[in-house]
Amino acid sequence: MVDDPLAPVLQFCLSALLVLAFQKPPPSRSCSSSSSTPSIISTAYSRQIGSTPLIKLSNLSSFLPPSCAIFLKLESHNPGGTGKDRIALGMLNSVLASLEPHQHLDSIFEGTSGSTGISLATLCAPLNVECTVCVPDDQSPTKFAQIESVGGKVHVVPTSSISSPSHYVNVARRLAEERQAKLDKQGGGGVSVFMDQFNNLANFRTHFTTTGPEILQQMSDRKAPISAFVMSAGTGGTVAGVGNYLCQQQSPPPRIVLADPPGSVFHGTVTTGVAYTQEQKEATIRKHRYDTICEGIGLDRVTGNFKRHNCCDSVKVTDQQVVDMAHFVLRTEGLQIGSSTACNLVAALHEAKRGGGGNVVTVMCDQGKNHIQRLWNREFIEGKGLVWPGAQVEWEKWLETL
Repeated sequence: MVDDPLAPVLQFCLSALLVLAFQKPPPSRSCSSSSSTPSIISTAYSRQIGSTPLIKLSNLSSFLPPSCAIFLKLESHNPGGTGKDRIALGMLNSVLASLEPHQHLDSIFEGTSGSTGISLATLCAPLNVECTVCVPDDQSPTKFAQIESVGGKVHVVPTSSISSPSHYVNVARRLAEERQAKLDKQGGGGVSVFMDQFNNLANFRTHFTTTGPEILQQMSDRKAPISAFVMSAGTGGTVAGVGNYLCQQQSPPPRIVLADPPGSVFHGTVTTGVAYTQEQKEATIRKHRYDTICEGIGLDRVTGNFKRHNCCDSVKVTDQQVVDMAHFVLRTEGLQIGSSTACNLVAALHEAKRGGGGNVVTVMCDQGKNHIQRLWNREFIEGKGLVWPGAQVEWEKWLETL
């Protein structure tokens, strides 16, 4: 019998095919939010959420020592223009996953300074779910109009402390309970939900499973280890979720630093363990305990999401520094930013200068166009006793004050 000369070749090919068939696929290099549990909601809007760009602020970084660089995660590139798209989708998916077979989601209620409400209302539109958003009266009317333009209902309430029944969060909770009582009488399995972004841990989990992995992957692709992650807090979900993920996945772990505006108790919580701020003295309270030009950040209480933070330090940022930083970034990088982003960048520059170098990452929460009536309104700024930066500002000297 004559040996087949092709037999060794065929045997090698067969072996190679068997190896490939049973080999585990390589880990995905994608940094999209699909790395978490697949979304129950699937629309053109929801599929655009996440995978936002991360850029180096080269011109701003040029004012720092050569070993320092500031990177900005552009959450403003989510379809709704803010990072709140992420948690809105996460919370809605969590609610839908919890429904029993005989139930359906009738309506949702949320207390918000505006951005989360815009995201929730937009996501609810194709679901035929009624969305009612309770907002304090000191926020930009532009946000109210956006919510109503996509079919959401806006319930404006007087600005007050969380201890008051008229606080926007307490009103939202009460309206959801009243709606549920009516649905129970009607029968039919309708469910009304108070979303509670401040204490709903779907918020924390969303940032832990999407935003954090994206940032680490994007910085790893640049071969730039993260020295610090700097972030302000409203609900606390971003700083806690991203902070915990980065410290678990990067070695050595980065510093997690809070950026906090006037009147907020978060700074004291991080630095002293006591949820207190000087502005809580009755003599200095103006409209409420965290009266600041910053929108959506700073609070007079510690939230369920913020309790999971792993911040090692905090930077107290003044309203004047926020105004100055917004103008500085516009003139150096051509970006018109909002108040929370400006707060983030003040603290990021402070951290870069005192941290001895390295790569500092922070977040662009939204775009300046959402702040035309407040931060970018000269009359409003000067009415708050603040200085509108002129063309004569010497920015290098200003940076030395941070």
